[in-house]
Amino acid sequence: MEIKSATFSPLTGLRRLKHVDAESNNVTTLPPAILDLKPELEVGDYTGEGKIYLKGNPLENPPPEIIRRGKEAMRAYFRQLEEEEARPVNEVKALFVGDGGAGKTCLIKRLLEQGYNPEENQTDGIDIHHWPVKTGGREITVNAWDFGGQEIMHATHQFFLSKRSLYILVLDGQAKMKKRNTG
Repeated sequence: MEIKSATFSPLTGLRRLKHVDAESNNVTTLPPAILDLKPELEVGDYTGEGKIYLKGNPLENPPPEIIRRGKEAMRAYFRQLEEEEARPVNEVKALFVGDGGAGKTCLIKRLLEQGYNPEENQTDGIDIHHWPVKTGGREITVNAWDFGGQEIMHATHQFFLSKRSLYILVLDGQAKMKKRNTG
């Protein structure tokens, strides 16, 4: 059976289901009801009958690392999602990225209403600044991640990037003009 939808919901009513090979389809979401099915879920290689194989799918909910830990971990994941939906999110993760010297730190400090320092050192690694913002009668915290822009650090940045973040690309337009005028 080949699944071509972005969700696995149509199979959750099949209580006697024994095996599904849904490898390399477009399954992005598994509903909590998938846990009521007898077969275990597998995101790795095919090892035989009796499982629901999901290898090669762009799974987002739950993520593959949760599925690998088994049905109990998935139950905990779905419970946590329900709890999070019930309470408002009071934080946002904002990642400031760009070349070294582009002005990421200066922009963050300006947003935080801190003074400009022309002698500011370049960020080494990642600095996280907490910025309280009042909006709609409530206060949220913007966690501003200031990434060092030196090329040697670019490889480590990927470990901190996530889909549920705000990305702010900071460019130095004057740097390009300086290169043109001197080159």
